[in-house]
Amino acid sequence: MITSRFRQLQKREKILILILLIVLTTVVTPIYVINPFVEKQQNLKKRIAELQWSIVEIKHLKKIRSSLSNNLPIKQNSESMVVIVDRVLTENNILSALQRSQPTGENQIRLDLENVLFNALIQSLVQFSNQYNIDTGDANISESQINSPGFVNATITLIEI
Repeated sequence: MITSRFRQLQKREKILILILLIVLTTVVTPIYVINPFVEKQQNLKKRIAELQWSIVEIKHLKKIRSSLSNNLPIKQNSESMVVIVDRVLTENNILSALQRSQPTGENQIRLDLENVLFNALIQSLVQFSNQYNIDTGDANISESQINSPGFVNATITLIEI
């Protein structure tokens, strides 16, 4: 049907339709076909650059961490993580907030703290890391129910490295 109608058109109308098709193809192809590929390629290049920068940052942090871990005091073999946790929490006056401490593995312990000062909690975590080479594995911190500023509830898993 379309071909029969096209044959019935006059020569100038056929030329006009062909020119219109060529112009439309020239405009539509770059917009809907080529541009998405170019944008995707640019986004991928940007993502690769971001990931390369992340690798550089990770390498730098690993160097810093290894230099810090060389200066850490060595824990006596007789000290368990429970003893260290009690000592650090006592030093930071938050032992009373400890509801439960449960060893979850050979080198892990899970702490449940309620109504603890956030700043004291963070100070304790820094002390675990800096003095005893114990890192935070998992942490779940939520606002305390006593509605006092700075108090939180926390469930934290500490891992001895």
